[in-house]
Amino acid sequence: MKAVILAAGYARRLAPQVKSTPKPLLRIGGEPLLDIILTKLRQVTDVDKVYVVTNDRYLSQFNEWKSRSPFGEFVQIISDGKRSYLERPGALWDLNFVISTEKIIEDLLVIAGDNFFRFDLLEFVRMFNNGNKPLIAVHDLGDPSKLANRYGEIGVEDRNKMVSKVNSFREKPSHPESSLASTLCYLFSPKELQLLAGYVAECGRKSHFEQREGLDNAGSFLQHLLNSDNSIYAFKFDEPWFDIGTYEQFRTLNQIELKTKLESSAAFSESVEAVILFADIIGSATISEYTSEKDYDAFICEFQELAIKVLNGNINKKSAYDNADKEFIEYSVRGDEAVLILYTKDRDRDVRTAMSVAVDLKREIFLSRFNRSRKGRLFYDVGIGIHYGSVVLKQHPSVERTPRKFNAEGYAINMAKRIESQSRTGRFSKIMLSKRMADIRPPGVFVGGLADVPLKGMYGAPQVCELQLYGGIEDPQETPSIKPADIDYYVAAYESSSYDMWLGLMIARYYYDEEDYVEAQKYYKKSIEQDKNFAPGHLYLGRSLYRQGKFIEAEPSLLEAVNLEKTSSRANSWLAVNFRRRGNFMRALECHEAAVKVGPKTQFEYNAYAYTLAEACLIGNMCSLDSFESAELYLEKATRLCAERNDKFDYALEHTRGLILMCRDYPNEAAECFRGVIRAIGENKGMRPLKRQEKLLEALYHLGLAEKRVHSFEAAQQHLTDSLKWTDVELDYYWKADAHRAIAAIKIELQKGKVSA
Repeated sequence: MKAVILAAGYARRLAPQVKSTPKPLLRIGGEPLLDIILTKLRQVTDVDKVYVVTNDRYLSQFNEWKSRSPFGEFVQIISDGKRSYLERPGALWDLNFVISTEKIIEDLLVIAGDNFFRFDLLEFVRMFNNGNKPLIAVHDLGDPSKLANRYGEIGVEDRNKMVSKVNSFREKPSHPESSLASTLCYLFSPKELQLLAGYVAECGRKSHFEQREGLDNAGSFLQHLLNSDNSIYAFKFDEPWFDIGTYEQFRTLNQIELKTKLESSAAFSESVEAVILFADIIGSATISEYTSEKDYDAFICEFQELAIKVLNGNINKKSAYDNADKEFIEYSVRGDEAVLILYTKDRDRDVRTAMSVAVDLKREIFLSRFNRSRKGRLFYDVGIGIHYGSVVLKQHPSVERTPRKFNAEGYAINMAKRIESQSRTGRFSKIMLSKRMADIRPPGVFVGGLADVPLKGMYGAPQVCELQLYGGIEDPQETPSIKPADIDYYVAAYESSSYDMWLGLMIARYYYDEEDYVEAQKYYKKSIEQDKNFAPGHLYLGRSLYRQGKFIEAEPSLLEAVNLEKTSSRANSWLAVNFRRRGNFMRALECHEAAVKVGPKTQFEYNAYAYTLAEACLIGNMCSLDSFESAELYLEKATRLCAERNDKFDYALEHTRGLILMCRDYPNEAAECFRGVIRAIGENKGMRPLKRQEKLLEALYHLGLAEKRVHSFEAAQQHLTDSLKWTDVELDYYWKADAHRAIAAIKIELQKGKVSA
């Protein structure tokens, strides 16, 4: 018996985390996956030769692996001659290529090189030798939905038997009915090898797309065998099985295997990628100059309490880390230092957690009782450095008697400490990131420019940068708000350390939320002065000008925000709304379309698009059936998101619905919508005064237009007039000119009515 390991894939779903290593050579629990598979194959005495088929891109790595592997004599490496994903011939072509070039005419065991399994290959082969030919290994996932669009679905005659005849197969169905998944571990007799050669030749005569479909999915051959009335048998196993398709699956499997080996062997150690945060109180040694020993101890104790609260809060918050993850999280607080090391199965979550801890810790220390008690003197701050690098996991003598028997050591931890020392600029520090950390930041995280900085005790000058914004200032859940009683304290701190980006942005956000757009504008301008390429600064400067009705002045800032962050749907949406307010519907719709292409994140963006489409029809005379249907589609998406998030945005959706009804020439129904909006705004106690005023008057304006269409002229005149003023003061809203024209037209109609009477 021969064996073939399919290893010619390009691991696209693992990129960019694993760019240069083929999946079979990834280390799982300290050992290449290929070695784990070969260890099990060595136990099968029937197998006397193993062929590993790869591609030209990874050939040198497999040859290097073979040169130092204990399985070298047992294995032959073969390349299919391709170098890119677009050139790939497909798994079945590769399999047939090995069979034909090596002239294999005996039983063949086929295993996918990204398969991790614990079932007994000896038992698998024994069942095959007992006459169950061909035989495929299947795993019961327990729930059919787990197969959807991921695995081949197997149907068998008797699910209670270990080996049963296959009666159906579907390749990655959207709605699977069986929970049995094909694992791409097959045993074929020479008969199936001949049938495979014919199948591959038949695929070669088809179109390029059909060839790719037929040869890329190994399950296609199983379907072909069933369609040709050939029997197939399934070997069902319950032991663990992983298909390493994504980076998350790789990290999960590695975590399980590492924990087992680390706890069972004091000699075992393994290098893993980790996120490391180091924090240190700045100038804590000099605090004794201003305080008593007792006060200093109280200060350190408060720091430790706040640090533990922040760390626990981020790690234990709902839907954060499960118990398995927590085995791979280390944090400690001693004296005036705190350290956090994360190497769980979800790297992106580790990155977000570290950044959230950094911002929370800065804020908590800033607001500490000790800082508040200083009454105007210099504030004490915490310096923070975050790095992403390799740490060595191993058992440690100091933790032998604890439930957790391993911890992390290494160069990367020292690097995080040195980056923290670079964060200390003046009396208020920045949050500093290494280049590696900055490179893997998630969306919504903004950093300053990279700089080559010589770090104390480190060779060379590594690149570091400042974390300017974490989470997106438009999201209240990500950006903590300032209490009114604390704003003077924040402003005083910022005036003494105006280079601190996150502090200035919190102040700007406070004034923006309080509808003091002039003050907000001032602080957003300062963020741009610190970094002219800071996209959120331009975005919110433009938005602050927009909220003041300065649409022309807002445009350059919003354009720059889009230019700096082209993938921001919010920046494109806000620029679109600004164009809409100026009556430039063509540009507005172009910007909305750009926002849709990069993927709107909120109901506000979808609703804004629907609103613009409706106003383009009403005011811009850009009516078309496509516009109506698109407006209804985006309104539906906004409504769905609004329901999911359970927020008080219904009034805005109802307003847009009224505009669409006006476009479709249902003015009575539209008027009802606008009346509902007016009632809803009156009942929404949480709205800010200026926003409440504008939205209410806007609804009155559109209600007046709807009433004008049904010739309710007196009511229309009253509502249009009311839409222009607040407490008898006429306001300069965007609809002012159009409302005056409508009122003038109504007066003419009313005069005609009097003359007729």
